[in-house]
Amino acid sequence: MFGPRPEVPAGYDIYLESFNDLSTERVIGAGGLGPIPVTKIMEYANLVGMPDMFQFKRIIMQLDNEYITLIQKKD
Repeated sequence: MFGPRPEVPAGYDIYLESFNDLSTERVIGAGGLGPIPVTKIMEYANLVGMPDMFQFKRIIMQLDNEYITLIQKKD
């Protein structure tokens, strides 16, 4: 679909797993695929006890932006 799956550097697998979990929280409407709400990202970071919640938020939002861009290009 999008080519080979990229290799995830050691220690970053938590971000990929979290992104997959959080993807269920995104808004999907008539306008298409929406972003994962920031409030859900922060709730999740708190739930799993991320030591640096703001870095976690930044990385998840970057992953989400890239994902949405890929989906939009595909459509």
